[in-house]
Amino acid sequence: MIRTLIVGGDYAGGTLAVRLKEVDDAVAYLDSDPAVVSLAAEAGVTAHETDITNVRQLRDLGVTGVETVVAATDEDSVNLLVAQLMRTAFDAERVVARVNDPRNCEPFEDAGIETIDAANALASELQTALEPRERRRPRRLDNRA
Repeated sequence: MIRTLIVGGDYAGGTLAVRLKEVDDAVAYLDSDPAVVSLAAEAGVTAHETDITNVRQLRDLGVTGVETVVAATDEDSVNLLVAQLMRTAFDAERVVARVNDPRNCEPFEDAGIETIDAANALASELQTALEPRERRRPRRLDNRA
């Protein structure tokens, strides 16, 4: 059984699948890019090249009953379609979508889909990278660096 399904996202989606696989074997990755699918598979992830918007192909891959789906492509319209398909046709318990244009968050949220604002997430990471090193180090509970 697949607990977490990552759909699309090229290298970001493939990397996420590999990272999640390190803590849970029930992870799968679907994408239309054969190179990224191959890299994920080489890292031990169950990975398939497929049309991620084709219901028949998704059913043939056995994605029904997935607990969590992450729609991670670089196209908001595709992520919304995938997220809605996974929720309605495949009964996913939790659906999280990458939203590339922050102005598009509302339609996802109105449909009950959790969102990750990609522009804001990237800006936060870049801001952190630009902070002086002493401010970037994680603090321990005893407040020492």
